[in-house]
Amino acid sequence: MEMEWSSFAWSSEKEKDALYVPVKLESDASTYWLQLDTGCNRSFIFDVPLRQITGKDEFKDKYFVLNGSIGNYEFRNERFRVFRNFGEEISRSGKRNEIGVLGLGFLTRRILTVDYPNERFCLCDSLAELPEELVKKTKFSGVRIRHGKLFLEEIRFGDKPLTGILLDTGSSRFTLILLRERLWQKLTGKKSDEKDNHYLEVPAWGEKKVTLVGAKAKGILKLADLEIEDPMIYYDPHIPASGAMGLLVRVGIRIFGINGIIGNAPFYDEYAVIFDLRQNRFGFLKSSQD
Repeated sequence: MEMEWSSFAWSSEKEKDALYVPVKLESDASTYWLQLDTGCNRSFIFDVPLRQITGKDEFKDKYFVLNGSIGNYEFRNERFRVFRNFGEEISRSGKRNEIGVLGLGFLTRRILTVDYPNERFCLCDSLAELPEELVKKTKFSGVRIRHGKLFLEEIRFGDKPLTGILLDTGSSRFTLILLRERLWQKLTGKKSDEKDNHYLEVPAWGEKKVTLVGAKAKGILKLADLEIEDPMIYYDPHIPASGAMGLLVRVGIRIFGINGIIGNAPFYDEYAVIFDLRQNRFGFLKSSQD
């Protein structure tokens, strides 16, 4: 069985801050782009470009129903949440036109394969549509969706389990981001104010930029059989340690059980991955040129 691959695009080849998949809408020959973001439970359509596409001045409903195709995969009657007063106007100059976000909810009913080194992906409705040999080679590990987030179940640092770690393709360029400074200090052996720490400015939802603090951890990060020695680990010092906002963040971390985030970075160079959320599992295998 041959796979029907489609090409995806990075925000830039150098940074790889975001992964975009092409989308065509019914009765529209143009190619638009959606960010693949498993950190979002819903799929979103930005109302600034949507007004151009539809010719409408406003959208009174929270959702907009779309028909079309993502790569080679056709979809119908898919509900996208309208993200009001967001997005950029569509350009006809050859610029990549981003019109929304493809979120976790879309993937729970489908199978997504992403071949990172070859910059291609495949969407289908069933694992049976993939080549049997590919599925046999894939090393699957358990995942669980809680509170609209995709949690990894088989991740360890050294010989100890790491709990509360999300798989978030929207935090694309990171091997691991931690939400608690103390855990970051424990894994890296740093105090967080050293001059040789790595400071990285990145875009963030609702803000132009935030600066993360990073350092190499001392040990091996393990995701099933994938091992990363002395990985670069970041944390966000902008999360308040005290005050009302700090209390909300700490309560949220406790309620939702979120300790950190893994992005696309561990798979960039060598791996293809399969999101099989119908069976609560995530798999990876070495990529090939086939």
